[in-house]
Amino acid sequence: MSSSAFRKLTLLLMIFVLAFPAPCLADSVKLDRGVTYLNMTRENSQGRPVVINAVIADLNDNRVEPRLVMAENRLGRTQTVSAMARDNYALVGINGGFFSTSKRAIPTDTFMLDGRIVSKGMRDPAVFGLFDNGKAFIDMFHPVTVVTVCKNFVQFNVEAINHETGIGLILYTPDYGTETGTFKTAVEYTVRPENGRYYVKELYHGNAPIPSDGYVLSFQGTTGNLANLEIGDEVSVVTYYPPGYENVRAMLGCGPLLVRNGRVQKPDLTHLQPGLGSPQPRSAIGVTSDNKLLLVAVDGRNAGGSAGMSFEELAALMKELGARDAMALDGGGSTTLYAGGKVVNNPSGGSERRVANAILIISQIPVYIDGERQYFEVPPINRNGRVLVPMRALFEKLGAEVNWDPETRTITAHKGAITVEMSPDTNLAMVNGRRYELDVKPIIVEGRTLVPLRFVSTALGADVQWDGARETVTITSK
Repeated sequence: MSSSAFRKLTLLLMIFVLAFPAPCLADSVKLDRGVTYLNMTRENSQGRPVVINAVIADLNDNRVEPRLVMAENRLGRTQTVSAMARDNYALVGINGGFFSTSKRAIPTDTFMLDGRIVSKGMRDPAVFGLFDNGKAFIDMFHPVTVVTVCKNFVQFNVEAINHETGIGLILYTPDYGTETGTFKTAVEYTVRPENGRYYVKELYHGNAPIPSDGYVLSFQGTTGNLANLEIGDEVSVVTYYPPGYENVRAMLGCGPLLVRNGRVQKPDLTHLQPGLGSPQPRSAIGVTSDNKLLLVAVDGRNAGGSAGMSFEELAALMKELGARDAMALDGGGSTTLYAGGKVVNNPSGGSERRVANAILIISQIPVYIDGERQYFEVPPINRNGRVLVPMRALFEKLGAEVNWDPETRTITAHKGAITVEMSPDTNLAMVNGRRYELDVKPIIVEGRTLVPLRFVSTALGADVQWDGARETVTITSK
């Protein structure tokens, strides 16, 4: 840890000690460059211990990338936070928002990935999101989706997307599955593209098939003015965002809102179940004014004796941690914080609960192949100015077949007429029988062999560029 970073962390811990009404014990661990884990124990006003786990991720560091993910990468599934983190090679993960526990695990509120709304409920909660440039935000707004019948410009407001509401116009997309699963009382229209435009194709009374290249308009509970919609009509679907939020890439709705513009908010508990306002296990996310992300989990209802927190206490904590804006995530038994290879909080149920989505922090040297960001099970490392990456993943991404001979400890890769041979025991490599001396030899990390990225990529006919200012590798295959 640099001296300046250590001073900043020390100052932060001093603020904790001064802010808390009782002595606070804090430990910190640097998980990676730009990512720090904090464990704190304090006493509340009743003298009971409260255990707090937090991660501070510096989004100004080019290696640090926040990401929203769905369980098993599919809507309606559940998975533990640690499993989602491992599947995505993440350093840190925290549970996401509330979700249905009935037939399918559908997020209660808006969930958006890769610029598309995966699901949207009927509430107007706080949202955590990421812009196209990776900058994070927390705010209060509800995207408005409108269906327009092009022949007469009649419009329908979409009440929800991929939700089991039973009321109003619901939009079902391929993210939901292959059919809507609705009752016969629902009037449903399948919509598919033709020459870049979308047209109503078929009418169903419940359980319509969802086109893989289109969507279903499902009128539930009320038919509205359906006389304006006929087979063959051209329709369009447009989602509107508040000014300044047009370039949102990913978003998760939850809440209540805890801190806004540096001011602690009175939590709105209108849509929560009775009793959730009392001290409970809590999780929250915050954004600081200098673009750092705060992931926080508070223990409660467990054998460790931690008292948990009310939403008011959680809001005060997020403010004390430096949040300019903050909101609560799903709490209770869902509260899970994964950091540095393990769950660091004490889940109230005794073990991790499976949840519908998570917020992750990935910390790796960015590597792009033909414009697509690549992720590795063992993160790339910079050794003596040379970037090394896991051999098998790199070779396969470049279209080469790779073999490892454990007896001779030799790596052999084939791509067309090119054969590359390397070993972690020497800095000599062979390309089609010609010997080359490497600046740095392959190394073994966590059972994976890492090889020099530039040499391997160039040997396989790719162009490699290193952006020193952004510490980014760009590979263009040929």
